[in-house]
Amino acid sequence: MLNYLTNKIENNLLEVEDLIDLAINSKEEAVPILKDSINRYGWDDIESSEETKKVPLATWSLVIIAYLEGGYDGLKKYVISDGGEYINTARFVLAVLSEIRNKDTIKSIIRLFDSLIESPEINQVLAKKVISSINSLLSFPPFINIDNDDRELLRNFMHKYLVLYGTERDDKYTTFCALRGLEIWIPLS
Repeated sequence: MLNYLTNKIENNLLEVEDLIDLAINSKEEAVPILKDSINRYGWDDIESSEETKKVPLATWSLVIIAYLEGGYDGLKKYVISDGGEYINTARFVLAVLSEIRNKDTIKSIIRLFDSLIESPEINQVLAKKVISSINSLLSFPPFINIDNDDRELLRNFMHKYLVLYGTERDDKYTTFCALRGLEIWIPLS
C-alpha cells in the first residue's frame, strides 16, 4: 500500500515534498499513517519548531490530512481563524496548493483568501505569498486556463498590491511575472 511512506517515516527520512506528493496524488489512504505518526514520533508543529529548529512535520501533515479528507474546503481552518484573521498556517496551505496544478486550485485560492485578494493591505507578507503561488501555478507548464472572471479578479488584486508595495524590487518582479502568467491563455483576436 504505502510502504514507501512508512519506511521513510520509520527511518526519519520523510520530507515535506513527500507529504505534498500525497496531496498531489490524492493518497487518502495515507491519512491514518500520518495521524498515527504525528503522535507516535512527536513531530513538531509550527510553534515548537521555532524553538527546536526542526521541520514542523506535524503542521505539514495536518494540512495534508485536511486536504485529503476535505479537499479545498478542508483547508479553510488552516487559513483563517473563526474571528476572520489569517493565521500562520496559511503559508503552508499556499505551499501545498502551489503544487496542485489545476483550475480548481486557482478557484480555491480565490475562495480561501478572498478578503486578502480584496484588500492586500490586510497582510502584505501573505499577499506576496498568494501572488507567488499564483505566479508558480500560471507562469510555468503545464499552463492552466482560468476563467475570465478569476483572471480579472486576480489582475485587480495584483494591481492593488503594486500600488501599495510596488517599490520593492522582488515584490514588483514577482507580481509582473504573475500578471504575465494571467495572460498566457487569453485568446488572441
